[in-house]
Amino acid sequence: MLLLVGRDLDRIPRMKRSTPGTGEDPIECIEDAVEALLRRYEELLRENEELRVRVGELEARLRKPDPEWEAWRKKAERLERNAELAEAKVKEILAKL
Repeated sequence: MLLLVGRDLDRIPRMKRSTPGTGEDPIECIEDAVEALLRRYEELLRENEELRVRVGELEARLRKPDPEWEAWRKKAERLERNAELAEAKVKEILAKL
């Protein structure tokens, strides 16, 4: 959180520095900085929620089976079974010789 605050302080329009004799109110400067940080925090919360929604959508897509991939997987399994049957048949023929 401190890193976030430190980094976001740079995004705040230059905070007035209260120096003796300038007549600037240090409390007002602090209030402005806190308000800016709260706005940034709310912005980050919105971005975080948008990212959570996007991640949820992507996870849902990953869990949903792809019909094309399923067809290729079944074809590969069928070819593997055929190869095993062919290998067994070759061994059977060689054993008879």
